[in-house]
Amino acid sequence: MFGNRKPRSPLTTYQRVDIELLMRRSIDVLGLEVVTEAEVVTEVSDLPLDLSNPAALVESADMEVRRRMNMMDVDTEITLVDGDQLGYPSTYKAAAAEGCSTVISVADDTAGDPLRTVVELAYQYSYHYWRTRPSPRPLDIDPRTTNLLPVCLGLGVLASDASLYDQQWSQAGWSGWSISRSGYYNAAELGYALALFARARGES
Repeated sequence: MFGNRKPRSPLTTYQRVDIELLMRRSIDVLGLEVVTEAEVVTEVSDLPLDLSNPAALVESADMEVRRRMNMMDVDTEITLVDGDQLGYPSTYKAAAAEGCSTVISVADDTAGDPLRTVVELAYQYSYHYWRTRPSPRPLDIDPRTTNLLPVCLGLGVLASDASLYDQQWSQAGWSGWSISRSGYYNAAELGYALALFARARGES
């Protein structure tokens, strides 16, 4: 009885078409050569991060993300903020005026984890990339588009790992766990985007 069921895609047709079109747009804007030459990271431990303290982690992660996303010349100020006060894992604030820096704020609880720190910075720089392009389309600065840029630049596996985050804690005799999301897409959607990324690079 159960063997007669046809295999079903984990994504709907709409999801697949939407991701395909947005990946195509991202690759066209970046340039196929950039996407083809991107170095794929499969483990956050492969990155040369300074884990001595949260501030050092954020600084080293910022440098590594900017290097991999070809954004070394971007004028940004990175700040560590209380997570309860910030309300998000990270935020982006555009430069208020000429000569001012763009501010990316990272929650202190995010900065306690290398994977989330790298992925959140990647998403914020992706938003900056699309926002500062000449005459961006409305969809260009939508998370549906901006969250695919790290995939195109080799950080998609890390984004997938961080998409559903299971955190366990123990304090003063109490223990528990919590689940949180990072980014717009879930792991299945990012997996499909990674398949499109591999296909664009001529990989099986």
